[in-house]
Amino acid sequence: MTHFNRLFRKYSVFLLVVFMLVSSLAGCRSVKDGKTYESLSPGNEKTQTSDASNESGSGQPSVSDEFENFTTSLFCEEITENTLNLHYALEDPASFGISDYPLTLGEYSQNYFQETAERADELLTQLKEFDYDELTYNQKLTYDILENTLKLSRESRDFPYYEEALQPSIGIQSELPTLFAEYTFNTERDITDYLALLKDVNRYFTDIIAYEQEKSDAGLFMSDYCADMVIKDCESFISQTDDNFLITTFEERLDEIEWLDEGKKEAFILENRKLVTGDVISAYQMLIDGLRKLKGTGVNEGGICNYDNGKDYYKYVLQQSVGTDRPVKELENMTIDRITADFRAMQELMKNNPRLNTASGDFEFSLTDPLEIIQDLQEKMLEDFPKLETDINLQIKYVSKSMEDSLSPAFYLTPPIDNPVDNVIYINGGSSDSSDLYSTLAHEGYPGHLYQTVYTASCSNSPIRYLCSTAGYSEGWATYVENLAYSYDTGIDTDLASLMQHNNSLSLGLYALLDFYINYEGQTPDEIADFLKNYGITDTEAITEVYYYIVSQPCNYLKYYIGYLEILDLKTDAQEALGDSFNLKKFHTFFLEMGDSPFYLIREYMESWIESCKAGA
Repeated sequence: MTHFNRLFRKYSVFLLVVFMLVSSLAGCRSVKDGKTYESLSPGNEKTQTSDASNESGSGQPSVSDEFENFTTSLFCEEITENTLNLHYALEDPASFGISDYPLTLGEYSQNYFQETAERADELLTQLKEFDYDELTYNQKLTYDILENTLKLSRESRDFPYYEEALQPSIGIQSELPTLFAEYTFNTERDITDYLALLKDVNRYFTDIIAYEQEKSDAGLFMSDYCADMVIKDCESFISQTDDNFLITTFEERLDEIEWLDEGKKEAFILENRKLVTGDVISAYQMLIDGLRKLKGTGVNEGGICNYDNGKDYYKYVLQQSVGTDRPVKELENMTIDRITADFRAMQELMKNNPRLNTASGDFEFSLTDPLEIIQDLQEKMLEDFPKLETDINLQIKYVSKSMEDSLSPAFYLTPPIDNPVDNVIYINGGSSDSSDLYSTLAHEGYPGHLYQTVYTASCSNSPIRYLCSTAGYSEGWATYVENLAYSYDTGIDTDLASLMQHNNSLSLGLYALLDFYINYEGQTPDEIADFLKNYGITDTEAITEVYYYIVSQPCNYLKYYIGYLEILDLKTDAQEALGDSFNLKKFHTFFLEMGDSPFYLIREYMESWIESCKAGA
């Protein structure tokens, strides 16, 4: 979900994910400085305990303990600045010493973002006071990741008003209702907090519209086409009033509560209905009216590169969101190479097996029931992935019909740090069907987001890592395993499965390539249409829609595709370095142990991992 913290503004949707980058990591310490790789796998007692003394010789707390206190305090400070973030991060805030906190959706203004950058500078100074060599292996990894995140937050000052909260399908206007619908009620305070946040929507949206006005004054307001898509999202939400899903889902949640008396339930239900039909819907109408007034003030209908410093901002977001520091041209060439390889593989398959051309048009996986698919994926993945020790309760839910047009085909909601057991995957019945549900649940569930999130959390006990996410890591991983899943469903023809896997990879690669062409090279809709003709895509309306989705969401597809290519590249490098001793499960274990990290940092740590593999560790 899109959340907004001060230092750790998390982007990405229903996976709770981050913001902002820097072009170099000069001075960043890493395992290349002589540290030997240590496994962080669950149950590895050696590395789950500290390798630094608890006290210094003078009886004072050790550097390791002080670092743990610093990062935990920072987490508590940041997580309480947005009550939605707090609720989704912690089921029991009191266990972290958090009892008093403001009830707010956070702030959204350029002044606030400037303060964020200044605060990052202060924290970097504090971070550098710790003796890196006195930290445990796990803490050194946390240090490197935190340092990277703070540097990126600091660099955000170079791009005022480039940030955008309102994006078609993935913007706050689409995500906020689902965050409210999934807000769990474990205590009466959770209910009263929730109702207070509903009251805060109008204030928060007022801040966003004020920010959009400032964007307009700076010549950075969105195109009319993009504004219309966001307005459509908002109109879809308010199309239902008395039966709005924030009313029905609230009543369903209260109906399941046994510890609340009926009188209070009825009072809460009445208050929620009043707030939704009044405050919340009026806030969405205010957002619609504000965007309509600003329509026509956008000066750029094309990619982000058409703005002043647009190309620099694009490279910045690439590093921030995707986690790669490669030059744009190198990434573009990597994409073209992979598209070409997938295309040739498809040609070869159809040449050797002509019936595939017909069969592909009616392709569907053999399993279509969600629970059966999850069970099958869990069994098939065991050979190549480390076992997940945590017992999971998984609920699969379907998106409300009122939100089908404005939400992704499927998404996974990250569980609280202190309760990784209860997990939810949403399926959008309006934009997905049973024929591709197998690969979708591989992406969102096993061995995708759910599995990666819970496994990675079991390798690190530092809560600050929750706020230091890199979208390219998680989305790249989910895309990587989604493609593996085509070989898992043994109920379909092997050649057909391979054909569809290459087609899936090629399709996403085309979106990624369009992102480069539109947002970095500035190609127009006509130029994009001419390019897509080479792939038999001629639907003018569809091309226009794709064009403006990419304009409104620079690098969004690259989180998936370049993240996927970076993982493939890491695996290839490991295979070449280790030869016959390469083990796929060990590689996956290493990658999962790293957790959400930029790929340039993972590559540094992988050098040490490779050496440990060569040594037989």
